[in-house]
Amino acid sequence: VVHNVKTPPMNDTNVLETGISWSGELTEVSQTSASHRTNRGGSDNGNYVRPYPSARHPEASLDDDTVVAPLYRPADDIVLPELSVLVRCQIEAFVASPSEVLRRAFRGGRIDHVRSGAVGIRCVHCGAGDPARRAKGAVSYPKSVRLVYQSVRNWQRHHLLLCEEMPREIKAEYLRMKETKAHGKKKAGGMSRSEYWEDCCQAMGMVDTDEGIRLRNGRFEDVSGDSGGDTILDSKRNNEVSGGLAQNACTSASDVPLELQKNQMDMVEPAYQLIDRIGKDGIVGDPTPGDVITSIVSANASNLQHQQQGCREINSQNLTHIILDEHKPETRHTPVHEASGARLGVKSSTADPTPICDPSPSPTVIALTANEVLERVKLAHSLIKVLRDLRQLPPPAKGGNMSAGGSDELFLQPSEKSDHSDLHLFGMHMYELFSGREWDDTNAGNSTPPDDDATRPQRQKKKGRCLDHGAQKKSAQMSHLGLPTSICGLMSSLLEGDGDQDIEADYNSLSTVEEDLQMMLKCPEKYLFDSYAAGTGLNHVLGCERLYGRNGELVMMLEAYDRAVPRTIGSRKNQVVLISGYPGTGKSSLVQKAREQYIKKGARFVSGKFDAMRQMQPMSAVALALNEYCGMLADDSVYIEQLRMILMPVVGGEERVLADLIPNLGKLFPGAMVTSGNGNFRPAPGNHVLVLEAKHRLAFLVRVLFRATCNRRHPVVLFLDDLQWADPSSLDLLCALVGDDQVEGLIFIGCYRDNEVGPGHPLTGQLKRLHGLANAETTPLRLGDLDTDSINALLSDRLRLLPRRTQPLAEAVLQKTGGNALFVVQVISSLCDEGLLRFNLDTRTWKWDISAIRARNIADNVVEFVMAKLVRLAPEVLEALRTAAAFGAHSHVDILRILDRDPNRLVSLESALDLAVSKGLMAKVKGPAYRFTHDQIQSAAYRLVSDSERESFHVNIGRSLLTHSSDEEMESFIFVVVDQFHRGNRLIKNNNERMHIIKLSAMAGQKAVAMCAFLTASAYCTAGISMIRERDWESSDRDIIFELHNLCAETENILGEYESMKGRLKEVFQRARTLDEKLAAYSILVQSRIAEGHAFDAINVALTVLDHLRESIPKELSEALVAEEMITTKKLLCNESEEDLLNLKMMESHQKKEAMHFLSIIACAAYLERHGIFPVVICRMLRLSLANGVCSETAICFSWYGVIVCGRRDFESGYRYGRVAVSLVEKFQAKQLFAHVHSLVFGFINPWVQPLQSSLPHLKQAVDVGIATGDTQFAMLAAQLYTTNAFFAGQPLGTLYDEIKQYAKQMVEYKKQYMWVVNKAIRSTVFNLLGRSAHPSKLIRDERNEENPFENATEGIEKQAAPAIAASFYEVVLHYLFGEYKFAHQAERKHKNVENAFPGRFPTECNLAFYRCLTAIALAREEGKLSYVETIDYTMAQMISWAASNPWNCQHKLELMKAERAYLEGDVAGAKKSYSSAVDLARKHRFMNDEALALERAGIFHLESGDHDTAHELFVGARDAYECWGAWSKASHVQHQYL
Repeated sequence: VVHNVKTPPMNDTNVLETGISWSGELTEVSQTSASHRTNRGGSDNGNYVRPYPSARHPEASLDDDTVVAPLYRPADDIVLPELSVLVRCQIEAFVASPSEVLRRAFRGGRIDHVRSGAVGIRCVHCGAGDPARRAKGAVSYPKSVRLVYQSVRNWQRHHLLLCEEMPREIKAEYLRMKETKAHGKKKAGGMSRSEYWEDCCQAMGMVDTDEGIRLRNGRFEDVSGDSGGDTILDSKRNNEVSGGLAQNACTSASDVPLELQKNQMDMVEPAYQLIDRIGKDGIVGDPTPGDVITSIVSANASNLQHQQQGCREINSQNLTHIILDEHKPETRHTPVHEASGARLGVKSSTADPTPICDPSPSPTVIALTANEVLERVKLAHSLIKVLRDLRQLPPPAKGGNMSAGGSDELFLQPSEKSDHSDLHLFGMHMYELFSGREWDDTNAGNSTPPDDDATRPQRQKKKGRCLDHGAQKKSAQMSHLGLPTSICGLMSSLLEGDGDQDIEADYNSLSTVEEDLQMMLKCPEKYLFDSYAAGTGLNHVLGCERLYGRNGELVMMLEAYDRAVPRTIGSRKNQVVLISGYPGTGKSSLVQKAREQYIKKGARFVSGKFDAMRQMQPMSAVALALNEYCGMLADDSVYIEQLRMILMPVVGGEERVLADLIPNLGKLFPGAMVTSGNGNFRPAPGNHVLVLEAKHRLAFLVRVLFRATCNRRHPVVLFLDDLQWADPSSLDLLCALVGDDQVEGLIFIGCYRDNEVGPGHPLTGQLKRLHGLANAETTPLRLGDLDTDSINALLSDRLRLLPRRTQPLAEAVLQKTGGNALFVVQVISSLCDEGLLRFNLDTRTWKWDISAIRARNIADNVVEFVMAKLVRLAPEVLEALRTAAAFGAHSHVDILRILDRDPNRLVSLESALDLAVSKGLMAKVKGPAYRFTHDQIQSAAYRLVSDSERESFHVNIGRSLLTHSSDEEMESFIFVVVDQFHRGNRLIKNNNERMHIIKLSAMAGQKAVAMCAFLTASAYCTAGISMIRERDWESSDRDIIFELHNLCAETENILGEYESMKGRLKEVFQRARTLDEKLAAYSILVQSRIAEGHAFDAINVALTVLDHLRESIPKELSEALVAEEMITTKKLLCNESEEDLLNLKMMESHQKKEAMHFLSIIACAAYLERHGIFPVVICRMLRLSLANGVCSETAICFSWYGVIVCGRRDFESGYRYGRVAVSLVEKFQAKQLFAHVHSLVFGFINPWVQPLQSSLPHLKQAVDVGIATGDTQFAMLAAQLYTTNAFFAGQPLGTLYDEIKQYAKQMVEYKKQYMWVVNKAIRSTVFNLLGRSAHPSKLIRDERNEENPFENATEGIEKQAAPAIAASFYEVVLHYLFGEYKFAHQAERKHKNVENAFPGRFPTECNLAFYRCLTAIALAREEGKLSYVETIDYTMAQMISWAASNPWNCQHKLELMKAERAYLEGDVAGAKKSYSSAVDLARKHRFMNDEALALERAGIFHLESGDHDTAHELFVGARDAYECWGAWSKASHVQHQYL
């Protein structure tokens, strides 16, 4: 409680005539909490201390102008003995008022050091009352803070028991304590009483002066009932200074006028101008530096407002002088921000505005505004420049004029002695400039100038004792001026030699002083006007907001962002920033600093961190980042509906795939369902093929999300930390996302430890892959350790000291840490904890013991250093940190709460970790979760779990989680629970517990498979299998054992680990007793053989299984048997309408479902490799469905059957079965079959009946959905069908080529070598037509225009029938278009049965017949041979048949064929008519390619017929049509050939 009672205005007359002529009104002050004043020394009644201030005598109004405060502090109960606490409660500190000084003088008391404003102590019961009723010793005025303790002891001896106003209860309690020796026991240890008393007084604002004890800011400080005492106690226990300190007398940067913050150096008057001005003012003779400085001070004094004026010395023996001195204005602290005219320090509130100043260097607070401080610093800077310039002048000639105060030494050439003289001289004038009084070396204790060699060793010796009170005394007096600490420190160093820091920090030349003054002007908000209370302690010191030593790297990161989001149309490349370095070098801090700038630029910043303890938890960091991103998108209420409209057509129902991984996805897709862990570990039979391809599903869905949401207007910065611990699935997804050509405005930032990434590390290959991405530009950055300048900048900023003063400390820290950023921070923290770095209350600045720091033994690495720090924590905090470290860098709050349910746990983990957060070891982040502030701290905490107890430690955590989790919680945290058990599975001996963990392992593996994290799933399954014992195969849990083996084999098949997979399957086949136990293993084996390229073997294995399922199919079939199978199936279907087929019952037989599953697996392989068996496989599937009901695979067999029927020219029936297949997919919601069915229906069937252009959007959708569902095989088939259909439908070639390249890239990504080779022919054809080949008519087989990503792996594929025939087909097209008819004929004859390679494929069969006919007619006209007639008749018959069923696609082709034949036969009129009809129909049906060709052929006809004008017009039209199509090479050919 502080009593700051304002004194009414008074004048000299009132005081002299009446003494005390006014009656002030006592201000009511709230009482201190009773808990701080009762039950002292074990007393239960709490009555021996009367509540303060009610203990005062009723006549206290005589002294109502006094500022008072209790001496008791809350920490007394902890630190001091009970008797001392009782005594302190009976005493108060007060500030002597004018009336008190007068009364003391009239009574004849000693007044030599007692003046108004002096601090004394007195009895709370009688000290403020009538002096006549006071007992001896009631009031005293200690001469120094150190003597307060002795004064109280004297009060205790001579006054306590004699005080008549003190309650009896207190005296009785005092005597009882004396008898029980309660005065000799300390409650908290290690500190002397006098030291504690002294610190308490200093915290209250008491300071030593030549006039006794005074208050630093005119009022008592840090006297709140709750915090003040704790501050003192903490400063002794932990060497941390916190709370309750007087605010710095400087203002904050925000309070400095803007005009003063800009161009501070420009406001300093140049030295030469000052010299000129001084000369004009009339200094006679050669001036000395003293003359110059004195003149400058005088010349500028008039420009400084509120300058202190006329000081009068006070004679302590003269009462009049005492009274006059008492008229000094009352002082109170006024922050600068209170008013624009407010001053730094204190200011007068009385009617007399003239301050009365003591000429001695008294610590009276100086009242200066921010403007005045800056003006004086500018002036000081000018002074130092003048003095430095004068040092360069030649010495005066003998006999020249010298000032009385001059000295020849001052004009000697620079030397050590002259430099020190100049520095001391400048310090004296600087003191006068800021304080308004002269510096007195005698009073200051400097009888010898600071440059005296005799004093230098003593000064240097003092510097080693930075915490010594005597060495700080004069610096403390300097700081009590109320000026900024930087100014006080500079003046102290110049005048006294700084005795509290390392000698290297002293000034040795004028230039060093000038540099620091210039720095103050450049950064006044840091060194002059920073208002932060340095006593806030360690957190402020380490709470760095600035980045040190990384400016260059930060600029490069921002430049990468600007390249990804250019202001003008330019590169569309995404940006990759890879930051490497050793642990603790500040990689993450660099990114977080860049994050601020990215967000300001409008980016969405999302981040995730991989964890060494969670490498088997799939997509951990990616999931965090994506979840954060979805949360951001969902918060945009305007954009979310538009986003749903974009994503739903592509994703459809596949949002469930991401539901477990990204909870916030439910905000985007409210219908998203979380995968249920119901214990059904085995997927349905129809899902095996999908699981094989599912590892690409998640990547595609994420890419679709970013395609729709990431662009240059809304760029995204994706930051993933600790890539060295990333799982392969995450790395694959990142590469796919960054390399996606359709994703723009993406900046990926990855950090990793290069010392942990060797040549064989998985990350190494992925980094090479990122560097090689065509759509991404990579910026590598490597961070090293901090240098001395960076560490010094950190210390200077955080300690608010000039860099010159912190340089020795920075060098010591660098020596101990090597510059590792994390190590630096931890060492500084340790220095604060140990008191080697502390905030000094007296000087209001940070101090350190440099010698002790240099001698301090520190561990060699940061982990060991942090370990030593952690073991000193409270046991409950240490145990909580060890538990959190067992989960990795992050600990979800829900997991901690589950552990807290354990009745044996006494202290909440959350509460203990909150304490760790307060110490900077952990941070609370979104989730909610606790995160170690650095993984090195996590590593240190984890290493505190010894190797011998580590396994049991993890198992106990797992058991606790398993015991106290609900089913829902177990499903959510299944990975965490299983991981804990796997780390100590050797200790699990109980069979029931072991089998339970095996089941959990299977659940974790199945969940990982659903998330496409197959390596993780394999690891969980392998760990579970390792716990299986021989007897388990014969137990009741036998099914679980088989499921676990099959799941493990399935994941290994997907990962390509075939040898390991075969071992798992062999174990299953040996242990299985029934066919049902083998079916899943057989399914995996068939799929693996197809994946390895052994389709023939796979079909044989499947046929063997079908034989066991009683659906035998002979391995060798005759044509008669195939025909019989087709006839039988056709008869069965003829009796069923389309509606009947859709309403067939559901298949219930498990055996028949398995048969359908195996037949569907080999259907595609049979189509490509075993044409003879293919129709039988499809017919068998149809007959099973008709007889036993339909299932999801029924849709597949109907679509394949439609292809077969169309190949047999029954287009209407084929179209009908295609509709049934599509309807069945919708009926069963079989999204996983979408790509399979749609690629067949819209790629093979519908073009026979529907316009070719209508199939394009369906095929594109099949590509996207196929990738989304993991069916990449049919997704890439749909891509190949789309590109072929689009080419012959006349789609613009430029756009088409971009799509072809994108699909080819996906074929490489999904390792579809076969499809990539087949697609190669159309890629080259379009490439040639675009005019990018020197030989447009030649199909470049080795594709020199692009590299072969499969190297030599495609050589065998290119020789296979389908790829070779496809290449020949496009050669025919190119040769004919460029008039090379013979080459076209030769290419066609290479493979006479081209149509048989793709039975039922409309674009291939139709266009092959078209170009074969045109080639034959052209050759027949040139050669006049009849051998081509047969080909012409056959192909025209085919086209007539097809045109009848689909005139849109075929009629214009037929008309052009008719026109060419009429021209061959000499039917000019018929030719003209047919040419015109072909052009019109092609234009009408939007076949731009065929329109151009018809115009060209018509032009040739008219040219050869002699109608040159018509021919020219037609050739121009043909050229324009080719250009519109994008066939620039062909347009050029027409131009060159005919125009």
